[in-house]
Amino acid sequence: MRGPFEIAVLEQANQIGQWMFGEYMLVSPAMTDQQTHVVTLPEGVWMNDSTHQKYVGPGQVRVDHFATFI
Repeated sequence: MRGPFEIAVLEQANQIGQWMFGEYMLVSPAMTDQQTHVVTLPEGVWMNDSTHQKYVGPGQVRVDHFATFI
């Protein structure tokens, strides 16, 4: 059974092309031909697995690659 946090994030993610795997991993593939895309981060501290740059959510981040945040 999914908790309220996961359901809310999944509902939002399905609209913008990103997915949560559990509570601690967010994946956002580049789904358009644009050079960058926006990732919406849930509340918490997130690290881009490719660049190791940290972000504090909630918020949005513009990335230019397949993005995985942990």
